[in-house]
Amino acid sequence: MMRLAPRILAQAAFARPATTIVKPVALTMLGTVAAARMMYNSPVQCQASPPADSTPTEIPQLTLYMYSVCPFCNKLKAFLDFHRIPYNTVEVGPLFKKELEFSQYKKVPVVLLHDAGNTRQLNDSGAIIDELTQKLLAAGKFRGAESDTSKWSEWVDTKLVQALTVSIYRTPEESLQAMSYITAHPELSWQLVTKYVSAGLMYTISKMKLKKKYGITDERANLYQVLEEWAGAVGERKYLGGDLPSRADIEVFGMVRAIQGMDTFDDLQKNTSITRWYHDMQAVVEQHRDFE
Repeated sequence: MMRLAPRILAQAAFARPATTIVKPVALTMLGTVAAARMMYNSPVQCQASPPADSTPTEIPQLTLYMYSVCPFCNKLKAFLDFHRIPYNTVEVGPLFKKELEFSQYKKVPVVLLHDAGNTRQLNDSGAIIDELTQKLLAAGKFRGAESDTSKWSEWVDTKLVQALTVSIYRTPEESLQAMSYITAHPELSWQLVTKYVSAGLMYTISKMKLKKKYGITDERANLYQVLEEWAGAVGERKYLGGDLPSRADIEVFGMVRAIQGMDTFDDLQKNTSITRWYHDMQAVVEQHRDFE
């Protein structure tokens, strides 16, 4: 089934040219084994539980529209988890995006802020993090290092996303592995069709376009090199931000966390020196998190 006919792939992509497919799909279909939810279902409460000496951050009620396979969504989720911001999630179907019918902006993540009877939409992970950071600072609730890591945030959105994307879709088997979350949830419509079409599409795009575009020949070797660049920047410090995680620490962690359970994650743990940093980040981001 991995040798999908070009006509089927074109139909799955709504007959759009490859250049319009790559950005919304190739840079968002970065997998994690997580909940895929049926169209029009209720959001799932994802509550961040603060420690005894803290209170929830003063942020309006927040709903996050996302793909479980989106690196940009996952870096935003890590930011929310780290700052203990309660949020609801709505899984967006990757083929039809019915959940975003209310929005002219059709990429993910999309956030709705519900405050005093008013709802405001925020788009783009970087812009959302910028606004939430300002709210946290104003409320005296910002928990991380305040150092400027904008250079590394740009690196995350380009080099790291590129390296992870081509690596998890480097073979037909790994492409199916990245899409395995789809069939883990019986409430999702067209499970097998979505899984196999998405996997075939991403494998084809990765092999025929992305590797050439980014000048990548060996997917794993390139990923190891990129992550060693990050490990070198962190150096002997606990985090890039020093004693506290910086924004870039959170963003890198969120994207890498998204591929837990995949062959790529197992291989990078064995072949790069980010393991100590990753586990330190996992502890500080997830130790107070609770799902309800």
